[in-house]
Amino acid sequence: MSATNIFLVLGFLCSCSRPGQNESLFDNGKDEKPKSGLISGVKLEEQVNAPETVEDSGDSVQLLLQFENLTLTTGFEEVWNDDSYFAEVHKDTIVVQLGLVGKISGQTYLLMPAASIKTIQIYQNYETSLTIMDEGPHLDLTDWAHYNGEWKNLEIESNSFKTLEYSTAEQERFPEVTSGEILEATKRYVSVDSKRWTELAKQCTGPNAYPCGVSINRINLKIVLTDNKGNTTEKYIIFEVPMGC
Repeated sequence: MSATNIFLVLGFLCSCSRPGQNESLFDNGKDEKPKSGLISGVKLEEQVNAPETVEDSGDSVQLLLQFENLTLTTGFEEVWNDDSYFAEVHKDTIVVQLGLVGKISGQTYLLMPAASIKTIQIYQNYETSLTIMDEGPHLDLTDWAHYNGEWKNLEIESNSFKTLEYSTAEQERFPEVTSGEILEATKRYVSVDSKRWTELAKQCTGPNAYPCGVSINRINLKIVLTDNKGNTTEKYIIFEVPMGC
């Protein structure tokens, strides 16, 4: 769902938190995904005039995430999308480019569905990628191998929900790859200063052995809406996370 993303990120990104794209949005650790149709649909409470922002600690950017029949609000410390992006009403998918935030998940969201929506289900998963670090600069192999976490159902209460947070162990999960495979992937994808990065890749004895590392590069929300006639639609919110160094 996104174009090839191979980033050579300059040294200022080393300040980003190290919490980790995507062969298939529906792949996950155990090849499990929500079955079609309602599983545990939550009946939405009576329509209220919900606030347009959520409570936050002060300096966050308040986001208005708009679909044709559902609006969500939440807050992040920094996002890199143009302001005009959040003024748009999106059909199926919203992609949020997170900035250098200290907290990539665990936010509270308010739901403002259209009157025609009867039930809503929300699922979350995440994806990790491998990065090669050189103190400040780093090379992110976001178009190579990934670990895709299981889709997990999020509980909705009073037309709001909170996203899951991930442990260090979860953030560092990655498929088993050899040092030779890491080196070959680096040679295949790097296009700038290739000798520098291949020499660093040779030092990686595994995906989490410095100068290699693994972190979350994408968090996905899948929203299943059922209207009063029983029709279901799916919406996605994708959070692109800058990788650490």
